[in-house]
Amino acid sequence: MRRLKRIAEDAERKSAVFVSAPTTPAFFAVKTVRTIPKSLWMILAVGGTLAALLILYFFAPMQYAFYPRCLFYTLTGLSCPGCGSLRAMHHLLHGHWTAAFHCNPLLIVLLPILPGAFISHLLHAATGRDMFAVFKRPFWIWLLLGVMVAFSILRNLPFEPLAEFRL
Repeated sequence: MRRLKRIAEDAERKSAVFVSAPTTPAFFAVKTVRTIPKSLWMILAVGGTLAALLILYFFAPMQYAFYPRCLFYTLTGLSCPGCGSLRAMHHLLHGHWTAAFHCNPLLIVLLPILPGAFISHLLHAATGRDMFAVFKRPFWIWLLLGVMVAFSILRNLPFEPLAEFRL
């Protein structure tokens, strides 16, 4: 009994979870739960993003087949709101703004939101103040969804000037 008590105390210090076996209530199985620190998650996210951007910089989506194809475009032949985003990011990384805008104008227009959201997240973690709290309301989510649907419809119309944004 002392041994079980000692195991339980050691496990509590290691932030463990106890699961009793269904057949014997006196038997305890110890499962250690470890959490990954937020700073490590941030390092992994930044590292993964940089690795993806380096791959996108050196390997053009127009020339290499390892990039995924849009399932919606493959099945319907119509461009979705995200079609052309990889090519647009590749052009942006090389400094070709007009070519990037031609590939996916919606991405170019919405791209400045990402650094703002990242800075807002950092400020929220540091100070507890949420800068973009007003944009978390359902109205803004529905507005973004509406803009994406409208963009998707308009870019697939067969007449000018929006026909040039089709793939």
